[in-house]
Parts: sequence; C-alpha cells; structure tokens
Amino acid sequence: MIIRSLTVVKPYAEALYSLASKDKAELKKWFCFLQELIKILKNEHILNHIILNPYLENFQKIELFISIIQILDQPKHSSNFIKLLIENKRILLLPEIFKQFQILQDENDGVAEVLILSAFPILKKHLENIIPLLEQKFRQKLRPRVVLDKSIIGGVCFEVKDQIFDISILEKLNQMTRLLLA
Repeated sequence: MIIRSLTVVKPYAEALYSLASKDKAELKKWFCFLQELIKILKNEHILNHIILNPYLENFQKIELFISIIQILDQPKHSSNFIKLLIENKRILLLPEIFKQFQILQDENDGVAEVLILSAFPILKKHLENIIPLLEQKFRQKLRPRVVLDKSIIGGVCFEVKDQIFDISILEKLNQMTRLLLA
C-alpha cells in the first residue's frame, strides 16, 4: 500500500515543487499553504460534509472547498491544484503529497530527515544538543522528527535514509539474546 501511495503522490509533489521552486517567496508560500490546507482537511466537518459527501458533484466540492480556503494566503495556481486533486479524488492524499514535497525541498537544500525513535518525549533543548552531533556523524544537515515508541523501552534509535544508529534498550536486549543463543 505504501508503494502504491508513493507512486500516486510523487508526480503531484514533483509537479507542484517544479512550479513552486521557481521563486523562493512562492516556494515558502506553497509550503505554508499546504500545511494550513492539511489542518483544514483534518477538520471532520469539512471532510465528511464536503470531500466525502457522495451527493455533491466535483464542481460543488471544488467551489465549497475553495471558498473555505479563501482565508489563507494562497500562492499562484493554488485553486488549480485544489481542483486537480478533487477531480482526481486525491485530496485526501495531501499529507503524503506534502511529505514528498518536503523531501524534494530537503534534497534541494542538502537536508535529510532524521527519525528519532524514543520511549519518552525529548525536550527541545536536548534536541538542540543532539542534532549537531548527529549531523557530524551522518555528515549531513538534518531536520529532526521525533516519534514516541514505548516498545524500545529506553534509549533512542536514529534513522537517516538507509542508515540506522540504534542505542535503545530493546536493541541491547536483542544483542544479548543473540549472544546467549549463539
């Protein structure tokens, strides 16, 4: 399912990024616009009464949705983008499209996402200390994304692209188990 989703969303993200990246100000505007649009889509009322409403025609959904987003600072061609997503029944994939859009931006800026798995919340001040060390280790500028995962028991696990640096208690227990069974 993930591969299918990526296959569907990547062309939208690439086309949008190609359009938006021609101008830095426009790129920033698109970035903020997409974030706000995702927040709007999370509103159950909008989702159920407009997007998922089987009694509304696409043109009605487009008109209603565009009237709702008028409060946002819209980049050029945003209405066309919304229209395209609704007509192709892809509007619910907007979070994944945004994620791919962000990946393209990161690649252009030479930045990678570091997924930090932690059993407990990590304070911002600790992240500010950890990130420079990780950037040194992975030799790349990093943007952190922290995910709480109680299954690792304690410690942390860092993932950057295909590299993993796992210093979790779960990994230590797994190593001990492998040694005992060897």
